[in-house]
Amino acid sequence: MNTFSIGESIRFGWETFKKRPAFFIGATVLVVLVSIIIGLIVDQVEKSSGPGLVSFLATLFEQLVVGVLVAMGVTVLSLKAYTDVQSASIRDLWSPKHYLACLVVYIITVVAVMVGLILLVIPGVIVALMLSFPFYLILDKGMKPMDAIKESARITKGHRWQLLLLYITLFALNLVGVLAVVVGLLVTLPISGLAFVYAYRKLEHAASEVTPSPVA
Repeated sequence: MNTFSIGESIRFGWETFKKRPAFFIGATVLVVLVSIIIGLIVDQVEKSSGPGLVSFLATLFEQLVVGVLVAMGVTVLSLKAYTDVQSASIRDLWSPKHYLACLVVYIITVVAVMVGLILLVIPGVIVALMLSFPFYLILDKGMKPMDAIKESARITKGHRWQLLLLYITLFALNLVGVLAVVVGLLVTLPISGLAFVYAYRKLEHAASEVTPSPVA
């Protein structure tokens, strides 16, 4: 069965990064800057308005609008880079199509993981691993939210320990990036994104060999 290994995932991320290092670093800088600027604006709104509705709405905007759109853009860019690294563009970071579907999936995922963590930590981790790829399936195949959630659970079945180890490895890799005067994150973050999309492609292909994925 065509699955993935952690070593192959990291190697793919590194080899792909090396083909266009300036592009990936530039894209990462842009994403980080946008996130920081929005975060600073929200902080100022919260400080000036104090606890209340305005502060709450500002936080929701940061998480449910900016956060989801940024994640979507990074996912689309990674998917394009997997297929053809030369075709990936900074414009891919603005990919609002399917926003509502991704928002629904994001909310369901957050709630499900939180409930799992409250119940007994391990169920929350399992749910998080099951729901690793709904964004990819929506943006890659145009699936509806519930179809993407079910398909993510299906393609990760039997590979969740492997995915957990991949998460831990990527966390360690980015920790090294932080220790490298933080600047190292400009390299480790794109490598991590590319490694993860490699895992998605391998598991999606392996699952499709067993049974067809649901129609979008």
